[in-house]
Amino acid sequence: MTYLGHQPHEIIGKKNLLFLHPDDVEMIVAFFNTIDLGRVTNEITYRMLHKDGHYVWHATSVKLSTKNGEKIYRGNCRDITEYVEAQQKIVAQKEFYEKILDRLPTDVAVFDSNHRYTYLNPAAIKNNELRKFILGKNDYEYAKHTGRDDTFAKMRRIKFLHALESKSIIEWEDTIESLDDQKTYHARKLTPVFKDNGTLEMMVGFGVDITKSKRIQEEILESRQLTKSIIQNVAVGILVQGPQSEILENNKAACEILGLTEDQLLGRASYDDNWKVIHLDGSTFIVDEYPVSQAIKNLKSINNIVMGVHRPMYNDLVWLLVDAIPVFSDCDELLYVICSFKDITALKNAEDALKISNERFIYSGEATSEALWDWNIITDKIYVGGSYCDLFGHKFENSIIKRQEYENFVHSEDKVSYLKSLTEALISDTHKWSFEYRYLKFDGTYAYVNDKVIIIRNKDGMAIRIIGAMQDITKEKKLKDELQQSEEQFKGAFQHSAVGMGILDIDGYWIEVNDRLCEMLGYSKKEFKTFTCQEITYFEDIPEDIANKEKLVLGKTSNFNIEKRYIHKNKSLVWVHFSVSLVRNNMGEIQHYIPQIINITERKKIEEVNKLLTDENNKNKSIQLNEAKSMYRLLADNTVDLVCLHNSNTSFQYISPSIKKLLGYTPEELIGKSPLDYVHPENLKELLEKFYNFIEKKNDESVQCRFLTKQGDYKWLEIKASIITDNGVTIGFQSSSRDITQQKEAEEIIINTLTRERELNELRTNLVSTISHEFRTPMTTIRTSAELISMYLENQNLENGSRLQKRITIITEEIDRIVELMNAVLTISKEDSGKTDFKPVKFDLKELCIAIIENSHSNQNNNLKIQTYFKKDSFTVFADKKLMEYSLFNILNNAIKYSEGLGDIIFNLFTRENTIVLEIIDFGIGIPEKDQSKLFNTFFRASNTSGFPGTGLGLYIVKTFTEKNSGTIQLDSKLGKGTKVTLQFPLQNG
Repeated sequence: MTYLGHQPHEIIGKKNLLFLHPDDVEMIVAFFNTIDLGRVTNEITYRMLHKDGHYVWHATSVKLSTKNGEKIYRGNCRDITEYVEAQQKIVAQKEFYEKILDRLPTDVAVFDSNHRYTYLNPAAIKNNELRKFILGKNDYEYAKHTGRDDTFAKMRRIKFLHALESKSIIEWEDTIESLDDQKTYHARKLTPVFKDNGTLEMMVGFGVDITKSKRIQEEILESRQLTKSIIQNVAVGILVQGPQSEILENNKAACEILGLTEDQLLGRASYDDNWKVIHLDGSTFIVDEYPVSQAIKNLKSINNIVMGVHRPMYNDLVWLLVDAIPVFSDCDELLYVICSFKDITALKNAEDALKISNERFIYSGEATSEALWDWNIITDKIYVGGSYCDLFGHKFENSIIKRQEYENFVHSEDKVSYLKSLTEALISDTHKWSFEYRYLKFDGTYAYVNDKVIIIRNKDGMAIRIIGAMQDITKEKKLKDELQQSEEQFKGAFQHSAVGMGILDIDGYWIEVNDRLCEMLGYSKKEFKTFTCQEITYFEDIPEDIANKEKLVLGKTSNFNIEKRYIHKNKSLVWVHFSVSLVRNNMGEIQHYIPQIINITERKKIEEVNKLLTDENNKNKSIQLNEAKSMYRLLADNTVDLVCLHNSNTSFQYISPSIKKLLGYTPEELIGKSPLDYVHPENLKELLEKFYNFIEKKNDESVQCRFLTKQGDYKWLEIKASIITDNGVTIGFQSSSRDITQQKEAEEIIINTLTRERELNELRTNLVSTISHEFRTPMTTIRTSAELISMYLENQNLENGSRLQKRITIITEEIDRIVELMNAVLTISKEDSGKTDFKPVKFDLKELCIAIIENSHSNQNNNLKIQTYFKKDSFTVFADKKLMEYSLFNILNNAIKYSEGLGDIIFNLFTRENTIVLEIIDFGIGIPEKDQSKLFNTFFRASNTSGFPGTGLGLYIVKTFTEKNSGTIQLDSKLGKGTKVTLQFPLQNG
């Protein structure tokens, strides 16, 4: 019992039942009851308890015998645990695989070498009884048992032998027709399995019911035929193009629309050189712009692309609306692209015509001061022209306003009559309508408008559209009101005027007179109308009266004023101030005269008395003049400034006493002498030139000169002079001088300070240049050393090689940044000190742009493209080529740097009037609005450029160089959208 872990003494005397597995006890008891005396039994298998608590499998043969009259059992036991467990694993494995095979949806059958069934899963034969029957039988017996024709059995036998002979897997499609004439389709496969000696061990057969898929394929085939028929007959053009854009299939409509035969289409790409395709603006499609090319490149649908195609068959242009839809396999691999298109030429022509019509409407609106409007009565929407906003100030989206909103602008007092008149016009058969009303403006005021419209009606006479023109007649209305008011005011003024007024016809007869004139001359209004103006004029004054009237008639004057005498009704003479104006019509013809008459008889009497006093007044004026002269001399003698009178030869005629304080001389010492004798020799020439210009050319300019003092030194004086004439003849001049010595000394200090500032700037420039040079040499050495180390590391397998290479890259990048910063600082320093070389020449800006683009693009490692649009062959500018190159290179590099991976760069070059315009547009990160005003400052960078290399000096230098080249720079940017930099330069001819 050692194999059970027990010692013999531990189990002797104990019953076997204590060690048997409970499940085996009944079997063992029954076995022992069947043993005959003296016969050795076959082995029985059972489980015995091991000392460790687990069970061990035993195989025992037993013999029954007697000893001392008692039955005893002798047996031989052996441990078969490993064998039993192996068999259990095999059984479990068999059950496992049978379970899998039984649950497979695929038919599985296993045959022996005689083509007899040894296994069938439920999928092969669902009927359990039939499945059990067929095991060990062949297909002939199966056919006979089921009452079927044995044709299928013969065919399967042939396939079996074929697989056996070829020792390979064979496949075929099997059709089974049931008793009710229903067909099922199966995909069959036979796989031979051979023993090591080459003989057949088994034949495994697989079958899959493909009836559904077969029927689906038939339906798909029918559907494809139907689809193909539809595609061939649909009015939309369809092309099926391969991954290389080659045309694989096309329908009839495609040939008709494109004007090409099927042979001309198949195998060619959309962008074939023989086909000319254009954009709406007339430019030619490039390869990458074709919808199919975009669909292949981007692997997504491209829709609603308008293309103009020149048709060689019809020699015309057809406009197409194109869609391109990529089709993928189950593995997401591009199979082909379906390109569909429809002819929109008629629609395009209609749109163009509508556009021209709209443009005419818009231009008509802009060309006229009237507000044009177009009311579509069916949609109840009104389109207003551009002048509408100018006249009334209202703005609407797309210039469209609803009728109700339009009518709300009509003045409330005019609205009822307006709507009534318009409604009557609409329901009548008239085609024209006009109305005057008040219309609300945006500023809250009302404008008087005269609205004239054309009513468009359909064939039934119903109004469907109205086109109108609103004329602002506010001014005319105001003028009319003012004219009416003026006429009323004139009548009131005429009748109640304090002066005599009348109206004369062209023959001089009185048409109308006011009460004041009747009162003045004593005649009644009725009496005035019986005679002319001259008939009551005193005879001595008639000739002057007639002469002035002739001047009026001939147009030499528009009015005249004279003093004359009228004959009063009582025969006395009345002095009057006679003022006459002329009234003409639109043709320039004289309508009447309007005289205004003021009684000056009393004034004339006073003038007679005043005449006696004239001489006395003249005497008094002479006395006052002498007193004024004395007062002027008094002022001149006591002024702080120096006041002098000069003869025409510059000699002093009078000198104010202030000369003593200014120059130390007394007036008497200088009388008769010339100021030219005392001026500093360095200022003499300038003073003579000023004096000549003053006398001859009457140039009244001040002059600053140094004059000799009595003490022997010089003082600065500022002199201003005015000419003295007598009856138009120059007899001398007067001068006024003030001491500006302190001012001059202060100016000299400022000049010296500026000189020192310039010297300091020059010193700073030299220092910056020296420092840049001194820095550049070691920086170059360091960079060269770093590159040598990098080259050394390329062929070395060092533990930290990648980290060292990364550090070396950082060193070279930082050195490049320092060198860039030093170059920028040096450039600014040279510009500040005026040492920047500026050598403008005439050159073609387009050639320079192309060279810069090629240089910038070759230095970049990204996939950005620079799209250029040059509107002319050449663009001649007069500028410094190096400064221009620096500016454009800097801007283009900025556009590339800040838009990597965010879109291509657009580079536009065109002319506007006499100006060259250059635009560089990117779709990068953009610039925050708060930073844009500071971008041209030194050392300023936008707040969103962290992580991008730069010095903050580039745009400052670009602006400086652009202005030096007589150009301007403008920057427009939106955060996250991109940036546009616009440069403008004068265009040079030739």
